[in-house]
Amino acid sequence: MDGVFDEYDYIYINLYSSYLYNGPAIDPPGLSYDRKLTDDMIRNIETSCDYSLNGESGDIYDIMIVECYCMLKGKMYPEVTSEDFFNEKQKLQSYTSLLGEMNVERSGDANCDGGVDMADTVKIMQSLANPDKYELSVLGSFNGDVTETGNGITVSDALGVQKKLLKLS
Repeated sequence: MDGVFDEYDYIYINLYSSYLYNGPAIDPPGLSYDRKLTDDMIRNIETSCDYSLNGESGDIYDIMIVECYCMLKGKMYPEVTSEDFFNEKQKLQSYTSLLGEMNVERSGDANCDGGVDMADTVKIMQSLANPDKYELSVLGSFNGDVTETGNGITVSDALGVQKKLLKLS
């Protein structure tokens, strides 16, 4: 909440992740006073950090986006070696595959406009026909992967969105 995105944000988002899954820690072991998650920080994350634009601030997707941003921009630790980066890259790939395998109903909102309609089918087909011109965002790819989820965007997903709209699935 200091207006600067740095390694402390990485630390705090991981503390928040621990808070979500393990409950509040009264005094996290080994942390100095300035590295404790305060009530103000929790409120800020829960209200102002919807980086995935899915309408839920501070969820697992937002946590992963912050971690990925820190890692890819080298902000996590400036002295990261290539071996360290490889290990972090492996962690990122494992997170990505975990997200793809999650049994979460995908909305079909491939164009990320907040609704599901024929424009999403068109966006999927355009991205398949000309990916350089009609690239799907990461969230759009996740949302649009409605058929055989986890296998990526295919023409079957465009058909799946249409079936969803016609209430055939």
